[in-house]
Amino acid sequence: MKIVVLAAFSLETTAIVHHFALHRSKSSGFVNMWSGPRFSLAMTGIGKVNAAAATQYIIDREKPDILMNVGLCGGFAKAVTVGDIVLPSHVVQHDNDQRVFGLALGAIPGINKVRIPLYQLPQQKRKYTSGVCLTGDRILQGEYEASLMYALFHPIVVDMELGAIAQVSYLNKIKLISIKSITDIVEHSDIKKFEKRGQSGMKQICNVLDETLGYLRATQSPS
Repeated sequence: MKIVVLAAFSLETTAIVHHFALHRSKSSGFVNMWSGPRFSLAMTGIGKVNAAAATQYIIDREKPDILMNVGLCGGFAKAVTVGDIVLPSHVVQHDNDQRVFGLALGAIPGINKVRIPLYQLPQQKRKYTSGVCLTGDRILQGEYEASLMYALFHPIVVDMELGAIAQVSYLNKIKLISIKSITDIVEHSDIKKFEKRGQSGMKQICNVLDETLGYLRATQSPS
C-alpha cells in the first residue's frame, strides 16, 4: 500500500521530516518531496491552485493508494478550540459561487456536489472531532464572516488547500484522509501566535499521523 502525505508549507513539512526521519527525495520544479519506509511526503504550496496542481502531479507520478492531507487550520468557536485535533469528514469550497447559474453556494461545476466526503477510519471518528472543513483562497476572519459561514455550512474548521485536494482525489477515485490542528479561531484570530501554536500543533499531528499509519498498515490490504 502506497501512502503519500500532503502538507502545504515548510513549518508543516519540517516537523514531519524531523519526526519521521525522512530524507529528501525526487521533486519536480514545484513539488518538493521526502520519503521514508512508511510513506512519502510532498509540499503542495499554499492555496487551491497550488494544492490541486501538486495533488494531480503526485497521483500521476506516485500512483498512491491513499492520500493524507495534514496541517494547520482555523476553527469555529461554536465547534472547537485552539489546540484541538480534527479529522474532517467532508470539505466545502466556500468561495465557489455560481449561484447566478442556479448552482448552490459551494457547488463544484461538473461534479454538482457541495460537500465532498473524505475517508475516515472507524476508531478515529470516536476519538477525534469530525465535521465539515471549509476551503477557500481568502482567509476568513471576524465574527460576521464566522457566523455567516456557520449558518450556511456548519463547519468546524477552515483552510486553504483541502477542498482542492479533495476535488482532485475525488475525480481520480483516490482515498483521502485529513488531519488538522487548530491554531486560531475565526471569530477572533490572533496571527501573532500562529508560529508557536503551529509548532505545537504539528507535534500533535505527527503523533496522530503515526497512529493512523499504523492502523492503515494493520487493516488495509496491500496494493
